[in-house]
Amino acid sequence: MAVCKADGDTAGHSCQPLAVAILNVGQGDSICLQTAISENYMIDGGKAKRGTVAGHRRGHGVTTLEAVILTHPDADHFAGLSTVFQDISTTSVIYNSEAKTTQAYQNSASESERQAFRTVIV
Repeated sequence: MAVCKADGDTAGHSCQPLAVAILNVGQGDSICLQTAISENYMIDGGKAKRGTVAGHRRGHGVTTLEAVILTHPDADHFAGLSTVFQDISTTSVIYNSEAKTTQAYQNSASESERQAFRTVIV
């Protein structure tokens, strides 16, 4: 996969490779992206199975995430993020304004607040 200019004009421009890893987290999602300049992004964190997502990323040499993007606050998309936030340095968290009152959601939110990530609400 490659990333090219948004206008589609690649003449005279080089496209940059983009590595995409779609992790098997059972029900739910976790998609990891790595750019050509080794910037790492994660979309969702899957379920809260200890170390699944964070362990995969560390196993591939990832020590920092530029951003974690949470598509929505269902447990099968965010519960694994608590471990990610504890184990991998994260710069930003991007999510919508929807929230849940479950303990798992509160744990992830608390870890995000504790580490004072830059937060972007879309």
